[in-house]
Amino acid sequence: MNHYYRQLAQRIDMPDIQEATITQLNYQLTNYSLIPSTSQTTWFRQQEVPMSIAFYGETDGHLDPTKCFGRYDATIGKIVGMYGIGLSTFKSLELPKPVHTQGTFYVAFEVGDEFIVDSPDLQIGRSLWAIEPFVHRSRVTDLWVKPTEQALNFNPAATPGQWMLASDFNPEMQGWGLFLYIWGQTVCPNLVGINSPTTDDSSASTLIYSSAPAYDLNGRRISAPNQQGVISISSGRKVLR
Repeated sequence: MNHYYRQLAQRIDMPDIQEATITQLNYQLTNYSLIPSTSQTTWFRQQEVPMSIAFYGETDGHLDPTKCFGRYDATIGKIVGMYGIGLSTFKSLELPKPVHTQGTFYVAFEVGDEFIVDSPDLQIGRSLWAIEPFVHRSRVTDLWVKPTEQALNFNPAATPGQWMLASDFNPEMQGWGLFLYIWGQTVCPNLVGINSPTTDDSSASTLIYSSAPAYDLNGRRISAPNQQGVISISSGRKVLR
């Protein structure tokens, strides 16, 4: 996230009839810092900046914010953390309420304009939040961004406030996606003979989407990224969180 866009989203490609109930997200937090605030400063307290995790549908292959399956609205302090990090950290976010989706959906990370990404004082730095991306082997982009007014200085063709494919905003982002694990349960009404195996392990859940290889409870690899560089497991397979 930077001054060109404060909102980004990962597209999760699913069949139109595929239903899912999402309960948890895992991601790699690569950078996170917050400008300190004191009684002598007028800066907005950074831990209290609004942040949302939203789940959108699509229309004609484009992210459609009018089709919102659900969202988690809180502050960046509550969702990400009250303090910055020194090293890349694997984060787990359990949603307060499960989100039900159908078909292709987008997982959007949205941070308020109060987040100070341009330093007011070089001696103290700036606020920063970043998730680890990756590049698909197919070079097919599924990362979307929502440009700000400042984005026009980088790409005059951008429309501030309108979602667009990251590679259309910046050609150097061709093939980019976000490193995500999405957990929950899936249902595909027209599929038969696919059953979720039972398990006594309370830490098990169904992996809906992953951008890395998936393993079962015994450590055996059950799937690896396809030619698009992603895994989409909708068969109810149980894997370790």
